Amino acid sequence: MAQLRIVTINDYSDGNARHLPNTSTHRKDDPPEIYLEKLGTEWMKSRGEAQPGFRYRLDRLPYGYTVWERPRPGDPKRVDRWCFGHPSKKPFDSPNRFLPHFLTLMEKGSTEDCPCIHCKKKDMQSWSRTPVVADSSAVPDSTSRFDKYTLSSSISTRPSTQATTHPSSHSSQAEAETGSKPKIGLYKSKGRQWVEGRTDEEGTPDPYRNNIDRLKALQSLDTLIEEPMSADWRAERASNIEAYLRELKQKRSWISRRLEIVLMVRSLQEDESVIFSPKHNRFMITKDGSTFHEEPFWEAGIVTQTPLTDIEDDSQAVTISGFRVEPLSNANSKEGKGIWKRYVYLRHDQIRPFSLWKNLLAGTDSDQWDETIANAMLVMSTLALVKRYRFKGKWPEAKVFCRAMYLGSELILEGDFVYLIPENNFDDGVTDIMHISSITLDMWNLDKASDNDYDDGHPYNCAARITGKVYTRDAQRATNPTPVKFDDATTGLNRAGPWYARTPADKLTRVPFHRVMGRYYDLDAVDKWVHGKGAQGQPLTSPGIGLSGIIQARRYSSDEYQRIQDGNTWFWADTRVEALDLEEVNGLLVSSRDPDRDPKKYRKQIRVIDGTARPEERRLLKQVGKRASGRVMNSMVASALDLDAEQGSADTSRVRKRSRSAMSGSESREDDEQGRQNEMADQSAEAIALSDEEIPSSSDDDDGDSVIGSERQAQTPRRTIPVVVID
Repeated sequence: MAQLRIVTINDYSDGNARHLPNTSTHRKDDPPEIYLEKLGTEWMKSRGEAQPGFRYRLDRLPYGYTVWERPRPGDPKRVDRWCFGHPSKKPFDSPNRFLPHFLTLMEKGSTEDCPCIHCKKKDMQSWSRTPVVADSSAVPDSTSRFDKYTLSSSISTRPSTQATTHPSSHSSQAEAETGSKPKIGLYKSKGRQWVEGRTDEEGTPDPYRNNIDRLKALQSLDTLIEEPMSADWRAERASNIEAYLRELKQKRSWISRRLEIVLMVRSLQEDESVIFSPKHNRFMITKDGSTFHEEPFWEAGIVTQTPLTDIEDDSQAVTISGFRVEPLSNANSKEGKGIWKRYVYLRHDQIRPFSLWKNLLAGTDSDQWDETIANAMLVMSTLALVKRYRFKGKWPEAKVFCRAMYLGSELILEGDFVYLIPENNFDDGVTDIMHISSITLDMWNLDKASDNDYDDGHPYNCAARITGKVYTRDAQRATNPTPVKFDDATTGLNRAGPWYARTPADKLTRVPFHRVMGRYYDLDAVDKWVHGKGAQGQPLTSPGIGLSGIIQARRYSSDEYQRIQDGNTWFWADTRVEALDLEEVNGLLVSSRDPDRDPKKYRKQIRVIDGTARPEERRLLKQVGKRASGRVMNSMVASALDLDAEQGSADTSRVRKRSRSAMSGSESREDDEQGRQNEMADQSAEAIALSDEEIPSSSDDDDGDSVIGSERQAQTPRRTIPVVVID
């Protein structure tokens, strides 16, 4: 008898785990031996590695693909089998039909030019492959109107992979990848290209599209992204993101960040806490940990201010300084935006991550929930990349490196440890974490796109991905049997271990953004959130608590958020404010809602500051500036126009001299400041483990947990890095 050999498949897959048949008529074929052996044998033959006397079997099917069987009508003794999971929502009726698609996945790492019967169809729909996961938490489920989105309920077969962009967005128009590779229109261009190159709909130069054009001309490009004609970029650059990033890096991961969505309890005395009561089978308010007197009333809100100074008590794992939290409005409605006025300043022990909503609200009927809970659920399938800072590419592929991303309720930074949603086996809960080295917007097939890609032309392929080192609690999946030790002073990871390296020492792993569950929270903090201030000793809470709630909330958001168009599961916004549809933050109108916003005037002001304004622009701004308040005309523009001298000072020559000397001094100080910014930026890049990995371009399309290249220290050019703020 031929000897059996197991063939390990590559991790790339476009499979959609939600694509399933009617489970009342079909039974899952697990393991699907016929498919595994047929595909394994044919794949080895195509590689020229099949040997006589051996038979071959795949270790598993690509993620998202499953085989289901049903007795043949009229001949129940015979069984028909279908392989489900293709993005078109059409099954393969035999291994031979699935073989061309499987070989394309394995050999190309993509589905471009796939010859299978389903990929040939021109108008193929894209589908989500967000995996189904099981929560390891023992906290019971709540009975609610959201139950149809739970993991135990029937899974929606609504198609979607693409993250939708809002029609009014004013910068990048990209769509996210959650499984297959959607083809999307990018970077609308209009305006005075002979002056500023390609521009967005506000007339501001588009750094994405202009760098793509430069890449096409140069064939290779590695440059920092600067937007000197963008008033928003200039305003953000005046703030010190390096200090903010260092501040976040030094904080424990469980401390809430700006514009994150959290659950809060308004009325909680300093001697009270919220913990799980086994007697009541739900979370209750207690003073001594044994006497429970009432159920907390949870609301969802966004953190708009964080304490200037943190006072941390290791025994309580809370920050005592106040967090400003504003109730979250309904992103589907233009009514009720004034709900933010019910903002409150809270201690951190009155706040919980929204990812724990299912656990914290267990046992409470959804009819009793505050309206803000549903508002938060609504935006859990949203993505906003934050602070693009570098463009790197080799034609026809490119990457845009970003400092961070808002994913659902959380802000994820380069340098963070995050939980990864399991790919296949969910019985063991969450076993993998990633230490993020880079967050990128990856683009490829740029040569196949037309210049008019944003309208009727051929679009680009685009995906948001994270790259880093993966560690696992499953020793059988480790690449090194020796456990890894982390710095518990900043991570608290060792208590949840032992952890083993899953990524080889000289490699990095890249995954699509939707594989990220959320930040890793120190189990000390989670234990205290769940079991109270006295929790100590061995962890009482399993790593990855809240996972099923996150998946349930993402499904609800995919179905209910009106800006997620039919056929999609994610909304990719230009900004966090757009993702949440906010009108005011901290009592101030956001820029997109400001009636006085005038990008054209801002660009004229910028040209005045830079000394490139045309004479007519200077005359017009002088007329406006004479009657403008400081809110409209800032002092730097006024100085550049010599407005002080023309507004009736007692000593005109003295004022004029003062304004010009001040301008000269400002330039000198700006040069010094740029030097300091360079130094701080380099220090920050090192502190948060920014990587300039030299990844072979052929590996850039990898979509699963795939080793993609060597890890090398960043070689950042000595240029001024944009200094921006996260919020």
